Amino acid sequence: MTATSTPSTAATVATPTLDATLTLALALASEAAYDDFDGKPLRLPQGWELADTWTGWDPVFRGGSEEKYGLLLRATDGSGAYIVAFRGTASLDDVLDDADVPKATFTPTVGTLTTPVQVEAGFYGIYNDTGAGMTQSMRQQLQQLLAKHAPSRLHVTGHSLGGALAHLFAFDLSFGPCASSFARLITFASPRVGDSGWRDAYEARIPSADSTRVYNQQDLVPEVPPKDFDYHDVGSGFPVWFERKTLPDLYPLSRHALLNYIIVLQNAFKVASQTWAGSFVDATDAKKTMISRVPNPPGG
Repeated sequence: MTATSTPSTAATVATPTLDATLTLALALASEAAYDDFDGKPLRLPQGWELADTWTGWDPVFRGGSEEKYGLLLRATDGSGAYIVAFRGTASLDDVLDDADVPKATFTPTVGTLTTPVQVEAGFYGIYNDTGAGMTQSMRQQLQQLLAKHAPSRLHVTGHSLGGALAHLFAFDLSFGPCASSFARLITFASPRVGDSGWRDAYEARIPSADSTRVYNQQDLVPEVPPKDFDYHDVGSGFPVWFERKTLPDLYPLSRHALLNYIIVLQNAFKVASQTWAGSFVDATDAKKTMISRVPNPPGG
């Protein structure tokens, strides 16, 4: 069945205009986080260098495992700007976590919430939990990295599952001593993270202008977990539209691949409308062709 073309973002939220240089740097940083997990040489965005890394815990029924989950990048211009980049689904454990629809109560690392907030349990487990010989959770590691590097400006990003983790971290960050360093969150193909309480609490602390979800209207991942289960989008949405030219329903990964998102964005940012219709080589299979169309307007 063809993915719905109904966008994730609410009709009342206008499509933002994105900073092309920053958005592409964040996308490339997210891709580099996959490289780190896979043990490949890091292909970092121009003007950024590796500062640190961290891990997370995959709490699944087979006992779980500690895995690499992200990169802390530092601007080479000495400005004190940093990128926190989370990688997405790259193992069977992650797939199981992605499907973990039940919710868990979110607790800030610093401070408290006056109203309980419920988030997807699998995402929260990766961010919050430890196991086996893992002594510090992802959130604890990230707090230590912030104290160590003292960023003046902090950009947060991630693709797929990494987008969900980026949202959790940005929200957590808003309670702590480094809240003032937060500059921008841009995610790619992020699933929904939490309930209506999560949405309200998130948007009360992080303006929509500072939090954007880039999503392909033909990608199924931004549509899960479903709204019928009380999961909601947050921030503003920036839609794109692309899929395989032939038999697109057979290739859902092509619709979701970060490298294909990057190709579409690179072309879209060349025009004032930041939209693009055209064809390109599928980054997941160089023998196949992708097509990109001007996306439907938010709420359309």
